[in-house]
Amino acid sequence: MALSANKSREYAPTNPDAQVRHPVAASGYVYQGSMVGLVAGSGYARALTAGDYFAGFAQEEVDNASGSAGDQEVQVLEHGVVWFAAITGASGLADVSKEVFASDDATLTLTAGSNSSVGRISAYDATRGFAVRFGAASTRLT
Repeated sequence: MALSANKSREYAPTNPDAQVRHPVAASGYVYQGSMVGLVAGSGYARALTAGDYFAGFAQEEVDNASGSAGDQEVQVLEHGVVWFAAITGASGLADVSKEVFASDDATLTLTAGSNSSVGRISAYDATRGFAVRFGAASTRLT
């Protein structure tokens, strides 16, 4: 389910160079902690919708709801490790190393379909959930 407020996320320590800024699409609103997508054809950032190029996780809330494309920018963590309490279709340790996809700005799933590739499950903990090693589409080799 898409975010309707900022979401605190637990990240593994990361290199500060992993943060970049992307111009936000017209009428866009991005919550802190949301997955950010880049719109195919324009490259502008928005709260991710299935099929967008995954750009990373928003490190701040940005309101460009009344602005034109590029009026605001969002700071994004484009690669690292993030913990998710639940991933649709994943049940535990047996899912480590499986690829994960985003169906919206807050939901991860094991189903590829028309969803956006995010990364792979790198660990599982019964208390914390799933550690996901993520990488923006632009940082991964094809």
